[in-house]
Amino acid sequence: MFVPAIRSHSPWPYRRIYSSSAKNYDMTHGHIIGITGCPATGKKTVGTLLASLLGYRFVDSGQFLLERGAAVRRDGDIEFRGNYRAEMKSLTKNTIVAGLFIPELAGKSMLDYLVVLRCAPPVLYCRYVQRNYDLRKIRDNLTSEYLDYCLKSGLKLIDRSRIAQLDTTFSRPEEIARNIRDALITGDMPFEIVDWLSEVKGPEDLLMMI
Repeated sequence: MFVPAIRSHSPWPYRRIYSSSAKNYDMTHGHIIGITGCPATGKKTVGTLLASLLGYRFVDSGQFLLERGAAVRRDGDIEFRGNYRAEMKSLTKNTIVAGLFIPELAGKSMLDYLVVLRCAPPVLYCRYVQRNYDLRKIRDNLTSEYLDYCLKSGLKLIDRSRIAQLDTTFSRPEEIARNIRDALITGDMPFEIVDWLSEVKGPEDLLMMI
């Protein structure tokens, strides 16, 4: 089985960090913070750690909607039903909610902040193989990561100043959670520029997108 190469240099050569001002964040007031990203980027792990640091409740959006009959499992995936948006709106402040489709599930007015977690596609490929994903699921998720699907979905609904983007490829979940916590306190949301397509050196790097 073909396994994409994981290049040894770190950090990635195009990685640049920008900050956007999320003014007047007050830790004494409750917020709903969304965490999104492709599978295996660390949403649940980082979300749980961040919730502990902030004293917030952590919610896995898929499990939350399954328990309320607003989603069903089909062929290993979760399909959302018509009343899912109303169930999502029942979430209260002081909540971290994580999931691949958080921007779409939450809509425009629900989230106060959104964190987008990214990971290098070759690393994701190895994780998907370990999870026994079928080729279609691997291809679809790698394509989404290459093409910035989660970030673009978030930008359609949430102001850029309230979005953080972090590359988790070479970082520990504890470090990421602390960085997000610190950013929320200071109001400077970290935004790491990610361009995986610039790392493509040949057709073999895009094999799983075909």
